[in-house]
Amino acid sequence: MIRRFLFQLHLWSGLILGVVFVLIGLSGSMGVFEPLFSEPPTVQATPAGTPALDKGLAAARAAVRAPQSTGATIVLPAGTSDPVLNYFGDELPAVATDPSSGGVLATFSVKQPDWFAAILDFHNGFFHPRANRPLEGWFGLGMVFLGLSGLYLWWPRPSRWSYGFIVRRSAKGLRFHRELHGAAGIWTLVIYLMVTATGLVYGFPQTYGRLITFVTGQELPHYTEGTPVVAASGEVTLLGPDAALTAARKAGNRPVQQLKMPGWEPGRPTLSPIIAQTGTGPGMRVYLDPYHGTVIPNPAPPPNNAYKLAVAIDNLHAGRHFGPVYTVLVFISGLMPLIFFVTGIMMWMKKRQNKLAMSQPLPENILEQQAL
Repeated sequence: MIRRFLFQLHLWSGLILGVVFVLIGLSGSMGVFEPLFSEPPTVQATPAGTPALDKGLAAARAAVRAPQSTGATIVLPAGTSDPVLNYFGDELPAVATDPSSGGVLATFSVKQPDWFAAILDFHNGFFHPRANRPLEGWFGLGMVFLGLSGLYLWWPRPSRWSYGFIVRRSAKGLRFHRELHGAAGIWTLVIYLMVTATGLVYGFPQTYGRLITFVTGQELPHYTEGTPVVAASGEVTLLGPDAALTAARKAGNRPVQQLKMPGWEPGRPTLSPIIAQTGTGPGMRVYLDPYHGTVIPNPAPPPNNAYKLAVAIDNLHAGRHFGPVYTVLVFISGLMPLIFFVTGIMMWMKKRQNKLAMSQPLPENILEQQAL
């Protein structure tokens, strides 16, 4: 009785909502390619103990005609052969400069194509994240249910355990789609459930926060978008990135990963401080007075275990920072709803054609010779 009810619920939720699940999965698979649109080109850089940031930023501004009013984000080299990367927002190209000489090595675009941005907008809340995140969360719960109920319905009898993991060469017609549906599901179940379940955090942030607190015993830090501001002065010259890097290194005990240099134009009463990023999140920033290099207190609390777990969950969902193999697995997990939907539709149609009750198990000898 329970199996029959669960089967009907699994079947009709998949048939009715399957198209939405397919679009969520495919758009998520496309999302793993997001870093490729801002990937810097491979260049030969000359290593330097202290990179020439002042010369590099000046050369980069000249190369892309970035005005002084446009702020710059400078990413320091992660390896000995890596260049310095200078970013001026999404509208202007980024520039790779040589750490030793500050010369321009390459320029590259960081703007996503409109079609790709539309795909991400769909995946991240059906084009309206604030309004549709909860709706997307409920769809995510539906996908989790299909995965778990599919595992229950797939579970084979002891005598036929080995057949649950393969698609036999002799399988045709209805049996082929049944075996492909089950084998594809069981082989990808773990990564499918991991990616789908970690995506629920965006649809149910409050529940997610309580769960994080329960697991870690700590509350997630509350970060605001605002940063300190500094009164503008026309009498003092702004610090360059070389002096900012020196000041940031003295102020903190962690390596500086990037510098965010503020833009300024005459007449503006305030400007942002220099931001030295030493880790992930607002709590790992060193704020510097852009005129004198003195440290401005960071109002954000430092990251705790709850925040670190939240970042790890986000990376698990997006396929980041766990190596190329995991990224490929995340990509594959997004293709699975399409496979499930197609094979599920085919099973439903072929059972109707052969007047088989949908809730009944598939006889061993049925349709073995039927062509696809």
